[in-house]
Amino acid sequence: LLCLVSRVGRGSLRSRRPSMRLLMGFLPMATALRVHVQPAARSISTLRSASGLHRAAHRLAHMAAGFNDPDVTPDFVQKELEATWERAGKGRELWKPGDKTDSPLSDARLLFTTWKLNPLQLHIYDHCPFCLRARLVLGWLQIPHTYVVYGYGAGADPAKCDGFGYGEGPLPLVGKKALPVLTGAGIPSPKWVHQSSQVLLGGLPESLDICSFAGGVAKDGKIAPATGRAEIKDWLSRMDVVSSPLLKPRTLKLPIQDWADERDVAYAKWKYEKAGVDLAAAMAETDVWLKGLTPLLQELETMLMGEYQLGSTAADGTGVCLHEWGLSMDDAMVVPVLRNLSVVKGIEWPDKVKAYYTQACAKAGVSTYEQYAC
Repeated sequence: LLCLVSRVGRGSLRSRRPSMRLLMGFLPMATALRVHVQPAARSISTLRSASGLHRAAHRLAHMAAGFNDPDVTPDFVQKELEATWERAGKGRELWKPGDKTDSPLSDARLLFTTWKLNPLQLHIYDHCPFCLRARLVLGWLQIPHTYVVYGYGAGADPAKCDGFGYGEGPLPLVGKKALPVLTGAGIPSPKWVHQSSQVLLGGLPESLDICSFAGGVAKDGKIAPATGRAEIKDWLSRMDVVSSPLLKPRTLKLPIQDWADERDVAYAKWKYEKAGVDLAAAMAETDVWLKGLTPLLQELETMLMGEYQLGSTAADGTGVCLHEWGLSMDDAMVVPVLRNLSVVKGIEWPDKVKAYYTQACAKAGVSTYEQYAC
């Protein structure tokens, strides 16, 4: 054990990895065999240096010996590894996104480590169902990411929108007022972004492209592709007719970043009215639309045939989903509609459908709108 720890402390970041893996594998075995590692732990204390990995190994040896070290917390090793990663970059050339080694598997692992230390950014509108697709999939697959939320009117050209709109908004990303867009280390941009005459920051637009990318690079978890089943497409089409007049007048009242500026609300109202939406009439006809919604929700309940694991262990329980093989892109298409409908007061939710969208959102770290229901 002492030899392994010494190797971990002396080596480079790349050479440390095999020794660290051996050390991590040795400790549970040492504990199980009741190996007396107290002398080794004492000797390790004389070898401590500025190396974060060395300090992590020192703490782990004490833990294996059964010592109660008050400095050890559940995230101790993770923090030490992060600090070591930062220190290792001083004065040397490290692997960076876009570099290729002789091992594609190592490149993928290094890229994922980069995202853990510097999470990707998903640029969104909070109420947007297309953005929700990407949010759900990234969350289900545990892709490290944060959100950048935009005002809905930002980026719209007043000259083309009857005076509505302001600022740049998401335009500097891919040259369009369209979200979601995923940005960060190693994220590809479409050809038209590179060929644009504008100087753009780049990123991956389109919700389904982001979902496909996430499925291809995910390290933990999986999500099945869409089945293309006609009954799901038909249900979504019929649901859009009923849900749209319920949602449009209500989402504008949500206290979210999408409407933080009064110009965001003004732009949305102009856009809806231009499309022929009468917001006042839609609100007044709530009872009519609720009656049409109930049978659709009851129909969906009969379509929920599968289960999936909510956490990493069986004790975390299971959630319900559309297919017996677990979460799929079909779920990523259906759940956003239900999540947004949580802003509507008076819906008669079947228990299974309510559990379906609340569990799916919770697993992805996406909030719902029940507290704002009106």
